[in-house]
Amino acid sequence: MTVSRPAASARDDEELRARVGFVIELARRLHQYGTAAPRLEQAVGNAAQRLGLVCDVLSTPTSIVLSFSGPGGDGIADLTQVVRIAPGDVNLARLCRVDEIADQVADGSLEPRRGMAQLHALGRPLSRRALWATIASYGLSAASVAVLFRTSGPDALAAGVIGLLIGAIVVAGYGRPRLSAASDAIAALVA
Repeated sequence: MTVSRPAASARDDEELRARVGFVIELARRLHQYGTAAPRLEQAVGNAAQRLGLVCDVLSTPTSIVLSFSGPGGDGIADLTQVVRIAPGDVNLARLCRVDEIADQVADGSLEPRRGMAQLHALGRPLSRRALWATIASYGLSAASVAVLFRTSGPDALAAGVIGLLIGAIVVAGYGRPRLSAASDAIAALVA
Protein backbone atom coordinates (compact mmCIF):
# COMPACT_ATOMS: atom_id res chain seq x y z
CA MET A 1 0.00 0.00 0.00
CA THR A 2 1.37 3.39 -0.97
CA VAL A 3 0.71 6.38 1.21
CA SER A 4 0.59 9.64 -0.68
CA ARG A 5 1.35 12.86 1.07
CA PRO A 6 -0.59 15.99 0.36
CA ALA A 7 1.01 18.30 -2.21
CA ALA A 8 1.32 21.08 0.37
CA SER A 9 3.34 18.80 2.68
CA ALA A 10 5.68 17.80 -0.15
CA ARG A 11 6.12 21.47 -1.07
CA ASP A 12 6.87 22.32 2.57
CA ASP A 13 9.48 19.53 2.73
CA GLU A 14 11.06 20.80 -0.48
CA GLU A 15 11.17 24.36 0.86
CA LEU A 16 12.68 23.13 4.14
CA ARG A 17 15.36 21.20 2.23
CA ALA A 18 16.17 24.34 0.21
CA ARG A 19 16.54 26.45 3.37
CA VAL A 20 18.68 23.82 5.12
CA GLY A 21 20.74 23.36 1.95
CA PHE A 22 21.35 27.10 1.75
CA VAL A 23 22.51 27.27 5.37
CA ILE A 24 24.89 24.33 4.82
CA GLU A 25 26.32 25.89 1.65
CA LEU A 26 26.65 29.25 3.40
CA ALA A 27 28.67 27.61 6.18
CA ARG A 28 30.84 25.81 3.62
CA ARG A 29 31.63 29.00 1.68
CA LEU A 30 32.28 31.12 4.76
CA HIS A 31 34.72 28.48 6.01
CA GLN A 32 36.34 28.03 2.61
CA TYR A 33 36.99 31.75 2.17
CA GLY A 34 38.59 32.24 5.57
CA THR A 35 35.97 33.42 8.04
CA ALA A 36 37.03 33.00 11.67
CA ALA A 37 35.17 30.25 13.57
CA PRO A 38 33.24 32.54 15.96
CA ARG A 39 32.14 34.77 13.06
CA LEU A 40 31.11 31.73 11.00
CA GLU A 41 29.09 30.23 13.82
CA GLN A 42 27.32 33.52 14.52
CA ALA A 43 26.63 34.31 10.85
CA VAL A 44 25.29 30.83 10.08
CA GLY A 45 23.17 30.79 13.24
CA ASN A 46 21.71 34.21 12.41
CA ALA A 47 21.00 33.23 8.80
CA ALA A 48 19.29 30.02 9.92
CA GLN A 49 17.19 31.93 12.45
CA ARG A 50 16.08 34.45 9.81
CA LEU A 51 15.05 31.54 7.60
CA GLY A 52 12.93 30.09 10.41
CA LEU A 53 15.37 27.31 11.34
CA VAL A 54 16.90 26.36 14.67
CA CYS A 55 20.55 25.54 14.02
CA ASP A 56 23.50 24.85 16.30
CA VAL A 57 26.88 25.26 14.60
CA LEU A 58 30.33 23.96 15.51
CA SER A 59 33.25 24.98 13.32
CA THR A 60 36.74 23.45 13.43
CA PRO A 61 39.66 24.03 11.05
CA THR A 62 38.69 21.01 8.92
CA SER A 63 34.96 20.53 9.47
CA ILE A 64 31.63 22.09 10.31
CA VAL A 65 28.87 20.37 12.26
CA LEU A 66 25.36 21.77 11.81
CA SER A 67 22.46 20.43 13.89
CA PHE A 68 18.96 21.46 12.87
CA SER A 69 16.01 20.98 15.21
CA GLY A 70 12.39 21.94 15.38
CA PRO A 71 11.18 25.09 17.09
CA GLY A 72 10.15 23.05 20.16
CA GLY A 73 13.67 23.30 21.50
CA ASP A 74 13.83 19.95 23.32
CA GLY A 75 17.57 19.83 22.63
CA ILE A 76 17.44 16.82 20.31
CA ALA A 77 18.48 17.48 16.71
CA ASP A 78 16.19 16.38 13.89
CA LEU A 79 19.02 16.57 11.35
CA THR A 80 22.77 16.79 11.82
CA GLN A 81 25.08 17.48 8.90
CA VAL A 82 28.87 17.10 9.10
CA VAL A 83 30.78 18.92 6.37
CA ARG A 84 34.47 18.09 5.88
CA ILE A 85 36.46 20.97 4.43
CA ALA A 86 40.08 21.55 3.56
CA PRO A 87 41.20 24.84 5.09
CA GLY A 88 41.18 27.62 2.53
CA ASP A 89 42.92 30.94 2.13
CA VAL A 90 41.28 34.22 3.04
CA ASN A 91 39.47 35.67 0.02
CA LEU A 92 37.91 38.97 1.02
CA ALA A 93 36.14 39.57 -2.30
CA ARG A 94 34.36 36.24 -2.12
CA LEU A 95 33.61 36.69 1.59
CA CYS A 96 31.91 40.01 0.81
CA ARG A 97 29.88 38.34 -1.95
CA VAL A 98 28.87 35.50 0.40
CA ASP A 99 27.70 38.08 2.96
CA GLU A 100 25.67 39.91 0.28
CA ILE A 101 23.98 36.68 -0.81
CA ALA A 102 23.23 35.72 2.81
CA ASP A 103 21.70 39.15 3.48
CA GLN A 104 19.54 38.92 0.34
CA VAL A 105 18.24 35.49 1.31
CA ALA A 106 17.65 36.58 4.90
CA ASP A 107 15.62 39.64 3.90
CA GLY A 108 13.57 37.63 1.40
CA SER A 109 14.73 39.39 -1.77
CA LEU A 110 16.40 36.15 -2.95
CA GLU A 111 15.02 32.62 -2.68
CA PRO A 112 17.22 30.11 -0.81
CA ARG A 113 17.50 27.94 -3.95
CA ARG A 114 18.81 30.84 -6.02
CA GLY A 115 21.07 31.89 -3.17
CA MET A 116 22.53 28.40 -3.05
CA ALA A 117 23.11 28.49 -6.82
CA GLN A 118 24.94 31.81 -6.46
CA LEU A 119 27.06 30.40 -3.64
CA HIS A 120 27.94 27.41 -5.84
CA ALA A 121 28.92 29.81 -8.64
CA LEU A 122 31.46 31.43 -6.33
CA GLY A 123 33.29 28.11 -6.14
CA ARG A 124 34.00 27.97 -9.85
CA PRO A 125 37.66 28.17 -10.82
CA LEU A 126 39.05 31.54 -11.80
CA SER A 127 39.12 32.43 -15.48
CA ARG A 128 42.41 32.42 -17.39
CA ARG A 129 42.32 36.19 -17.41
CA ALA A 130 42.00 36.31 -13.62
CA LEU A 131 44.85 33.82 -13.23
CA TRP A 132 47.12 35.92 -15.45
CA ALA A 133 46.09 39.04 -13.56
CA THR A 134 47.03 37.33 -10.29
CA ILE A 135 50.47 36.44 -11.62
CA ALA A 136 50.96 39.98 -12.95
CA SER A 137 49.92 41.47 -9.62
CA TYR A 138 52.67 39.52 -7.85
CA GLY A 139 55.24 40.87 -10.30
CA LEU A 140 53.99 44.45 -10.06
CA SER A 141 53.85 44.30 -6.27
CA ALA A 142 57.41 43.02 -5.99
CA ALA A 143 58.73 45.63 -8.44
CA SER A 144 56.80 48.39 -6.64
CA VAL A 145 58.28 47.47 -3.28
CA ALA A 146 61.76 47.49 -4.83
CA VAL A 147 61.11 51.00 -6.19
CA LEU A 148 59.87 52.14 -2.76
CA PHE A 149 63.19 50.99 -1.32
CA ARG A 150 64.91 53.20 -3.93
CA THR A 151 66.74 50.36 -5.64
CA SER A 152 68.25 50.63 -9.10
CA GLY A 153 66.26 49.89 -12.26
CA PRO A 154 67.85 46.46 -12.81
CA ASP A 155 67.12 45.52 -9.18
CA ALA A 156 63.47 46.57 -9.54
CA LEU A 157 63.27 44.54 -12.77
CA ALA A 158 64.79 41.50 -11.01
CA ALA A 159 62.30 41.89 -8.16
CA GLY A 160 59.46 42.04 -10.69
CA VAL A 161 60.62 38.85 -12.42
CA ILE A 162 60.95 37.07 -9.08
CA GLY A 163 57.45 38.28 -8.19
CA LEU A 164 56.11 36.87 -11.47
CA LEU A 165 57.73 33.50 -10.71
CA ILE A 166 56.25 33.47 -7.21
CA GLY A 167 52.84 34.42 -8.63
CA ALA A 168 53.08 31.53 -11.10
CA ILE A 169 53.92 29.15 -8.23
CA VAL A 170 50.93 30.37 -6.22
CA VAL A 171 48.57 30.05 -9.21
CA ALA A 172 49.94 26.57 -9.97
CA GLY A 173 48.96 25.62 -6.41
CA TYR A 174 45.28 26.43 -6.99
CA GLY A 175 43.43 23.12 -6.95
CA ARG A 176 46.58 21.22 -5.92
CA PRO A 177 46.54 21.00 -2.11
CA ARG A 178 50.03 19.54 -1.70
CA LEU A 179 51.65 22.09 -4.00
CA SER A 180 49.68 24.86 -2.33
CA ALA A 181 50.93 23.76 1.10
CA ALA A 182 54.53 23.77 -0.17
CA SER A 183 54.25 26.97 -2.22
CA ASP A 184 55.71 29.21 0.50
CA ALA A 185 58.84 27.08 0.76
CA ILE A 186 59.17 26.79 -3.02
CA ALA A 187 58.72 30.56 -3.42
CA ALA A 188 61.43 31.16 -0.80
CA LEU A 189 63.82 28.91 -2.72
CA VAL A 190 63.05 30.69 -5.99
CA ALA A 191 63.54 34.13 -4.45
